[in-house]
Amino acid sequence: MFRSLAIVIFLPIALWFLLGKRSRALSSFARGNSKWISMFFISCVIALVVAHQRSFILDNLDFVALSTIAVFGIYALFYLVAAFWPLGQHRENRQSYIANSTINNNTLGITIASLYFEPSVALFLVMTIVPWITAAALLPLLAKKAID
Repeated sequence: MFRSLAIVIFLPIALWFLLGKRSRALSSFARGNSKWISMFFISCVIALVVAHQRSFILDNLDFVALSTIAVFGIYALFYLVAAFWPLGQHRENRQSYIANSTINNNTLGITIASLYFEPSVALFLVMTIVPWITAAALLPLLAKKAID
């Protein structure tokens, strides 16, 4: 698993420092597509964990459904708190709090859970990706609607 993490997490960072800093074209490409590049590498980590836990997942589809419902509820609570927490801030800062309040370190948590905890913990954390991706798709649309 560490080898897989090294390839998915450490290799892109090393390549950036070796190549991205020296090549203007590569730097421009990475900046323009950073969202998609990040999603690709996060998907690779999720795929590794799911492949590692596939028998547990297939044997516990009811747990998958309940976990999905639970994490959507948790994320809704996070976004609700993030929406009201910075009430004294400017509108742009509030939007930033909302957008970034739930995104940090999902992949790292999933990786650690798959290595050191029971499969149910890893599966629950894998399911946090579903609302995270849903929010990543919806927040730009909501922000655009708020601006218009």
